[in-house]
Amino acid sequence: MSRLQNQSWWFFLALNAPGFSLSMVHLINNPNLYHYVLNRFIDRGLLDEHRLNTALGTLGIVGLLVATMIQPAVGLLSDRTRTRYPYLFVGILISTLALLIVANAETWGILISSIIILQIGLNTIQSPMQALISDYVHPSQRGVAASLKTVLELAGIVMSGVVVFLFLGNHTQPTLAVAVSGFGLLVAALISIRSIAGKVAAFSPRQKSSLIKRYTGWYAASSGSRTSAQISLYRLSVWHIFRRRPLLWWLASRFMFYSCFNTLGKFGITYLTDVFGYSGEEARSLQGMILLATGILVFVVTLIGGWVADQLGKKQVAAAGSIAASAATLVLIDAPGLTLAVIAICVIGMGSGIFFSAGWALITNIVPSRRAGFYLGLANVATTLGGIFGLLGGYLIDAINDRASEPAAGYSILFGIIMVLFAFSAYATIRIREPQSQ
Repeated sequence: MSRLQNQSWWFFLALNAPGFSLSMVHLINNPNLYHYVLNRFIDRGLLDEHRLNTALGTLGIVGLLVATMIQPAVGLLSDRTRTRYPYLFVGILISTLALLIVANAETWGILISSIIILQIGLNTIQSPMQALISDYVHPSQRGVAASLKTVLELAGIVMSGVVVFLFLGNHTQPTLAVAVSGFGLLVAALISIRSIAGKVAAFSPRQKSSLIKRYTGWYAASSGSRTSAQISLYRLSVWHIFRRRPLLWWLASRFMFYSCFNTLGKFGITYLTDVFGYSGEEARSLQGMILLATGILVFVVTLIGGWVADQLGKKQVAAAGSIAASAATLVLIDAPGLTLAVIAICVIGMGSGIFFSAGWALITNIVPSRRAGFYLGLANVATTLGGIFGLLGGYLIDAINDRASEPAAGYSILFGIIMVLFAFSAYATIRIREPQSQ
């Protein structure tokens, strides 16, 4: 793997360029595009306005359930075919077409069907993209590479704020938002594939086959069934995951953190409308500006976090991010005004940037490089399940607000739960045993 050493920061940025566009598209789509479409449904009498949080949560859960099935499968395919980029381009085409349908959906059937197709496309991009660091970056530099990947994802959040403010706020032009999304995905994929020209991935066919690979090859030869061999490979890989205790702690930490992160991100718009009295258009515009401000603040913190993670230990830095997010959520529980709430959200954003950067560097060292696509795709199921758990908060908010005298009650209880989960995420991270430097 020495051929992968001493790569430049510019290479890391180019390699991870799809992370920028994918992050941008995710934030434009959910909750902002969903919120726009659902408000149109409210105007047409297809949705009760008091069930907006429930509807947002339901649509998000549908998408994440699709992601749970698609990511490991595509990761496994990209491992077996020993290539990543064809999947990215197929996913870009599917995602762009599906986004157009979502933006113009007129019925629940069309909306839900297009969301399922959209998630198939987005996760066809995401699963192989996650393995690029393991494929092309030496373990000694993965902390910096993961940090820069997070920076690009944060830049995508900033850009999503700009797009939401311009095209989904007071001046609603969803088709232009979709066009920017599709173009961004395509350009980022082209930049990434150009960056690896002349480089050999760590999963080069010249390497020896793993035990799992040899076993499934024997199984296919003896049974005559390639499909049976693929199923066997999948089961053995899952079995290996449950034998890796550091990975299990990482999964637990990721699950809890992402459930909190997803909840805050997806119900921010309704928080602004219910608690502070903004209209839907005003709330989307304000959320766009908050995303822009938060993303800019997080840039420096994340860059420093990746370097510190390589020097002091990835789990310590990731746990510090969780603790910072937990403390800031305590402020949100009873924030007296919008200014203090925005400051707390910015601190949570910075803690999240630290956690995701250091945490991703940690997981790339835990999983074996030659099975990175599958392991990281399946490990990302923890992220997906955490997202589903967090989206249940929409049901909780609406249920509590139905019985409470003020609309802030549901959000206050939800923020209390989030604060505790952030703290448990820090504990799970500390329990991870970091591998020795390679």
